[in-house]
Amino acid sequence: MTGLLVGIGLLAALFLYRRFVRRLSNFTMIISLTICTLIIVFALFPNTLNDLLITYSLKPENGQRLIGLLMLSNLLIFLFLFILAARHDALQQTVDRLVTAITKQAYQGEHVGAPILVVIPAYDEEENIGLVLDRIPKEVCGKQVEAVVVVDGGTDRTAEVVKARKVGVATHVINRGQAASLRVGYSLAIERGAEIVVTLDADNQHHPEEMARLVKPILDGKADMVNGSRVLGHYEKDSQVRALGVVLFNYLISFMAGTRITDCSNGFRAIRTSCLRELTLVQTQYHATEMLLECLRRGFRFQEVPITISNRTYGVSKKGPSMYYALGFLRTIVVTWLR
Repeated sequence: MTGLLVGIGLLAALFLYRRFVRRLSNFTMIISLTICTLIIVFALFPNTLNDLLITYSLKPENGQRLIGLLMLSNLLIFLFLFILAARHDALQQTVDRLVTAITKQAYQGEHVGAPILVVIPAYDEEENIGLVLDRIPKEVCGKQVEAVVVVDGGTDRTAEVVKARKVGVATHVINRGQAASLRVGYSLAIERGAEIVVTLDADNQHHPEEMARLVKPILDGKADMVNGSRVLGHYEKDSQVRALGVVLFNYLISFMAGTRITDCSNGFRAIRTSCLRELTLVQTQYHATEMLLECLRRGFRFQEVPITISNRTYGVSKKGPSMYYALGFLRTIVVTWLR
């Protein structure tokens, strides 16, 4: 009788809440109704639960009934968590598309239509972005170069510095992460008909003068994606722990992909624009690893070339603590590889 009263009480509270307090979504109503119905059914027909427990070799006595109830409740919780995770992913992708559309509409700058589009994500890089833009060549391997800076909801004058140099700029209304910023640039490249997209960071660590090394293998028809490698080239270490982490992740990805990778976290790379249409890119951070694994999984021709990385000129890294960065990096590897 107690179970019946509890089930009916919850059912009544559910409808009263929906009617007078707040309208619930159909998904929430279905889940809530299912739980209330199960409580009422098991209260009216307790043997139904006993028959279910016997199926799993659990008898109603000696506390096994309680164990069975716990198993059932855990199964339901797992199911609900799975459904909620799927809905969360769908919602995140919807928000990402919305923010991308708003950002593209707010784009300021001329449409040059160059064959090579350089996409630079920037978050509070007012002191560095001008130095980066001044170093970008006007032409690479006989192809005209155009740059686009995507400001990731920053709070400083990064956008103003970019505009002063008459370079196109799109600004996120909120901070969405470096990878989300790059997706805005990729979308612009596809719409503009660019042949090749080159990405580099806004902190002046990469050397734009080395861009030809990335672009030439694609123009020569030898690669679809070319990744810059500090290991093959030269770099100044800013963190021994992070440097060690890169080495370990290089081994892990090389093993998983069956291809030797020497620098899995480098953001200085070039990719054929037509390939971008085929990639599934959903991460907000750790974009280099996601793109690398996606390209290798789809069989794109891949190369690494030596590049130089210097310590940033101004400011500090925004990657966060090394352990937090490593865990996020590992999660991206696993999620990308399993999907």
